[in-house]
Amino acid sequence: MAENDEKTNTLVLCVHGIGEQKAGDTIDTLAAALEKNEAARVESECRWLVDEYKIPGSVESRFQDHFQCHIRAFDTNEQRTTYAEVFWADLSRPRHGMVGVLYELILTVLGMGNIVRENVYAAYGKGSASASLAGLFIGLMHACIAPLNLLLLAVVLLQLNEKVRTEPLLVMGLIWLGLIVSWLFGKKGPFDSHLFNQFKAGLVIFAMALSLIALVATICPLAIPEAITGPQIGDRTLSLPLDGKQDVLSASLIAALLMLSALTALVVGILMLHALTRTIRAKLTGRPARKAESVVMFETVCTIMALLWATLSMAFWSIAVPALGDRPHTEDDTNIQAEIETGYIGINTSLFEIPLMVFPYLVVALLLVILSLVVIYLFRNSRLNELNGTLDQATDIRETEDQECFRATRNRLLLNGRLSIIICAMPVIIVGLLGLLYGVLGRTLVDEWLFISVPIFVGVCGYVFSAQRSGLSMALGVGKDVITYLKRERLPSNRNIWFHPQRERIHQRFKTVARTMIESTKADKVVVVSHSLGTLVAVQSIKELLSESENHQYFRSDLEWSALITMGSPLTHLFEHYFGSTFAVPNGLFKEKIPTWKNIFCIDDFVGTTVGNPKGDWPLNYAVKKSGHTEYWKDRHTLDLIRHHI
Repeated sequence: MAENDEKTNTLVLCVHGIGEQKAGDTIDTLAAALEKNEAARVESECRWLVDEYKIPGSVESRFQDHFQCHIRAFDTNEQRTTYAEVFWADLSRPRHGMVGVLYELILTVLGMGNIVRENVYAAYGKGSASASLAGLFIGLMHACIAPLNLLLLAVVLLQLNEKVRTEPLLVMGLIWLGLIVSWLFGKKGPFDSHLFNQFKAGLVIFAMALSLIALVATICPLAIPEAITGPQIGDRTLSLPLDGKQDVLSASLIAALLMLSALTALVVGILMLHALTRTIRAKLTGRPARKAESVVMFETVCTIMALLWATLSMAFWSIAVPALGDRPHTEDDTNIQAEIETGYIGINTSLFEIPLMVFPYLVVALLLVILSLVVIYLFRNSRLNELNGTLDQATDIRETEDQECFRATRNRLLLNGRLSIIICAMPVIIVGLLGLLYGVLGRTLVDEWLFISVPIFVGVCGYVFSAQRSGLSMALGVGKDVITYLKRERLPSNRNIWFHPQRERIHQRFKTVARTMIESTKADKVVVVSHSLGTLVAVQSIKELLSESENHQYFRSDLEWSALITMGSPLTHLFEHYFGSTFAVPNGLFKEKIPTWKNIFCIDDFVGTTVGNPKGDWPLNYAVKKSGHTEYWKDRHTLDLIRHHI
């Protein structure tokens, strides 16, 4: 009995990072790598713990949610080590399959609005002009552009049936039926997402407007114009010819999309000018940018969001428009029609052919942006190769002579305002260069070159969806994890108060696992090992535990929180920098209770790097050789540092 009393009980809390994690995988990898004593008795268990999270101010539900907690225990005569996993990947699980991946791609692009909002609030505050402009952009994307694209998709699919096509009221009746069924039988959560509410409101408003147009077209068919005229380009006017009732819905949607897309592009242009003005002012005055201006990335995210959505929607339009059938052209457009029939689409064509005309430009712009990022990556990688040769073990970067070399591990270049200027200006530059080539080389050669890019783009996308669908799904899962953690919503009980539901729920899981396992194992030492976004979960959850008086028993004097190990952490380099002091390295009581904090980063990790002050002694930052963002659990140098505290 006395021998048992001397045995130490160590609890290792393991928090996984971003990506498609499976329950138990992370803890199995860590425990198998650390525990080499073949004489140890091994116990394996999966507990279902109660998900204790409750939305502030809400009525307690009759039902209880549970989550998995995988436990691995290794028992020897001297020590019992228990590994417990904090699993949260099920809260942002991506969909699979062709349709599922496409759906996740759309949700991820729209979900980038959460990143925009968090960054602009942290930099300028909620009431600033920049926040209003960013909010206008997010509102246009969620409440206008996305609903109109969905309605266009529904109308196109319904109009493939010849009998339905000539009856706009029947088309709208079927659309309303679909909306009602989705509302009645759709999955309902404990609260409605703020951005999703914008989407639903826009969908209903545009559906009502479209129903009114369908009613007028049915009652007064003579009121339908022969064509909708657009802006004049040169000596011609863009036209949208209509073939009676069957065209009125699709024509109205495309016209509305073009107008609202132009407004959205104007907002993005203003954001670009804002970034450009800030950069020029800093250069001319010679003064460094204000702190708020040095941490903004919302302009870049808005631009990328608009470019990705434009590419997706133009690709859809390019497929959907021909499905509507042949369109009559005015007499002035006969030569344009001849060009279309021979495979070339000129600048002066009807609005129905605009998607086919614009799509190649967007493809080329997107490919050039990707190419520029590849060049940046290759330049950065060459510097990292030099640094990699100097590392033969986990290196305390305070001991390195040239600490400036670790600047190469930072990735802020990819998110700064200058990149947004490049991205914004890219389509404009391309159009200008192609216009010059039209005059020098002739439009036939340029058109052929443009149209070569489309099958290449479609071929690459087809390959990704068929052969690399799991990899794309994983990448979307990473984006979804970040968006889930940053998503801000309104409290159901008080619409003036905002909160982060999924973030708070993840933190509650950490606290539930910590409290449950400390009590059940009677631990006298706790070690926390976390990776990637899980490092934020660990740090923020421990801060909350320390701030809640009912949890002080878990930090009593006879319970040692031996060490906090973070690996590939974006805490300082990305989250504190772009999203404010909420993610600052804690001090005071946190440092007193957890005196040892070691942060480990691979020098080529594109997500995580140093935490806090690289020259400071808390946390201590250790650099290891190149192995990317996901191999920490298997890295021998990393495991040696962890094993030292277990």
